[in-house]
Amino acid sequence: MMIRRRGFTLLEVMLSLSLVLLLLSILFQFYRNTMEHRQRGLAAVQEAHLARVLLRQITDEIRAAGGFVPGFGPGVIGQRYDLTMQTIDVPSKELLRKRDRFENPLPGQHDVKQVRYFIAWDEDIVDEEGIPLALGLVRQELKTLRQAVVTTGEVDEREFEAEDEDVERSFKLQLYAPTVKYLEFRYFDGADWHRDWTISTGNALPQMIRVTLGYETQMQEDMEIEFDEEDFEFEEDEIFPPRSYTAYVRLMQADTFFGSRVTRAAADLSEGGI
Repeated sequence: MMIRRRGFTLLEVMLSLSLVLLLLSILFQFYRNTMEHRQRGLAAVQEAHLARVLLRQITDEIRAAGGFVPGFGPGVIGQRYDLTMQTIDVPSKELLRKRDRFENPLPGQHDVKQVRYFIAWDEDIVDEEGIPLALGLVRQELKTLRQAVVTTGEVDEREFEAEDEDVERSFKLQLYAPTVKYLEFRYFDGADWHRDWTISTGNALPQMIRVTLGYETQMQEDMEIEFDEEDFEFEEDEIFPPRSYTAYVRLMQADTFFGSRVTRAAADLSEGGI
């Protein structure tokens, strides 16, 4: 007796291939979505970590700012998007290393250095909305205050180059975080929040400074933010920049008797003609 073996028809083969392709496409879509979520999550973690590191450094330098540095002015000179401070720093141990008498000496370092933070802009490049290109967070540091190169008469070319290198090591301007596109400061005098801080007498430190940095470019002139002065919370209708992070810094060396508050109030009265 002969046994007849039946094979697959063309229709069955096509149906089988279609099912396999459907399953593969579902698996591929699932894998792609998983990878996209993973990449977004990793990017968010990296952004949060960078913001935390930057805010920690900025707040640490703000905490170390002096009230008033003789000959150089107040310890904090703040604008809404720009902050300059005279902060205390321990000079580098490299200055204590013994050197051969033929080595060029390193530039001196003051225990107070001047630090400035701001966002650099390229106004020649704008997007469709007319917003200039934000190049990123810039940190400017002057390690030795009043550092200058003075030359008289004939100067050896090699000596001048060495002095020029010393000045570069004393003054540093660097693009600190290119991915940070937004930076804002607010200043608390003990009763009110202000968008600038330009007190130049006495203990000129605010009681608190708020630092906000973000990863998306914002038109600085259009950012109108109001504070609830009673509990330092923001108003409900305030619009924060997306992907932004904020830190509050309490300046312990500020005048405990709110002298800066009195000074600022007097300045506001004089400007108002009262």
